[in-house]
Amino acid sequence: RFASLTAEYRNGPPPAEAGIIIYLKHLRLQFGLPGMVLIAGGLLMGLIRAVGGPGRVPWAVALVFTIPYFLIVADQRIIYARYMLPLVPMLCVLAAAAVISGVSLLRRYEFPRGVRTALIAGLTLALLGPPAATAVSFNRIIARTSTTDLAYRWILQNAPEGARIVQEGNHLTFPPRYVTQRLRQLRQLTYDEHVASGADYLIASSQAY
Repeated sequence: RFASLTAEYRNGPPPAEAGIIIYLKHLRLQFGLPGMVLIAGGLLMGLIRAVGGPGRVPWAVALVFTIPYFLIVADQRIIYARYMLPLVPMLCVLAAAAVISGVSLLRRYEFPRGVRTALIAGLTLALLGPPAATAVSFNRIIARTSTTDLAYRWILQNAPEGARIVQEGNHLTFPPRYVTQRLRQLRQLTYDEHVASGADYLIASSQAY
């Protein structure tokens, strides 16, 4: 079972766009453009330090997982944004390292303390602001009553016991007083075939398409 599932990542249809591009877009949506610039700066600095020092070992450890994992996942045929989650902590560390190193460079020059403090605050906000806004927006959306909730409640309130329900996907699980059937897509059967099977309710899902 595990071998067949693993094979799907290599043998399925290719994505419409290169995996690297798709995942970079996902990361940009979460971190924002300033965050991506800081992450790129952290990666570049990490590569330089891992080769020439100082701190070769810590930087090598930071990159030995981050870069190979991204390249391996991006080369697969199945693309999901959630596959980037293992990278998020390390990307945050790299971006933070870029901020700290940038501030350390400023100390070599005669910048007013207020300007340096404002720059630190600005870089920190640029890194944390977009992900925080995305998290708050997601929480607000997920807290709303979804169309899935509305459909489920409507069925429970209106469908009589023994009704046969045919639905796309695996979004709803009904109590045993109903007869249920799941299809990948309702259009696998014609309308007449649904009627002949005794279906009383058909539930469509946009995710099926």
